[in-house]
Amino acid sequence: MKKIIVIAMFAAVTAGTLGSCKKVISKLFTGFDAQIPEFVVNIPYYPLPPGTPVPASAIETNTTESFNLDSIIKANTAGAFGAGDVNSVKIKRIVLTILEPDQNNNLSNFESLNMSISSNSNSTRVPLASFIFQDVYTPTRTYEPGSEAPELKSYLAGTQLTYHSSTKIRRYTTKPLKLSIKVTITAK
Repeated sequence: MKKIIVIAMFAAVTAGTLGSCKKVISKLFTGFDAQIPEFVVNIPYYPLPPGTPVPASAIETNTTESFNLDSIIKANTAGAFGAGDVNSVKIKRIVLTILEPDQNNNLSNFESLNMSISSNSNSTRVPLASFIFQDVYTPTRTYEPGSEAPELKSYLAGTQLTYHSSTKIRRYTTKPLKLSIKVTITAK
């Protein structure tokens, strides 16, 4: 009988300690913002005669990149915390920049861009951002979803992220372009 009481007390203390450890971690780990490694998308140039009609429908593209949430968290917390300590990951900011833009080749060449992701841990696409571009010189555009940012933790638990984009062209570019995409996440 004495052994049963000791085992029960040990189990109760262990359970209480583990529960309080999670509470301590949540108090210490207040979250941080981290920049995902920038990626650059090549926008091809098609030497077409002036006035060539643009496609009526949007152009769909997919790009898959390696991703390691645990490494990002450890790098931003000096190794003190890892992916298991994170309860939430959301987009804070997305910055699109045309590298080496000019008056004829910038974001105004496009009417719209819709971005979403899926991953090898969650194959359902989740929308990230929608951009509508004005027909004026625009080399950079920033999107900040605020409280409407979708929860991404289940997507970032994998090792491969697939970025999906749907782009509607306003007019063709007159040279090949490179689009820099910088994403900042908030992990809590």
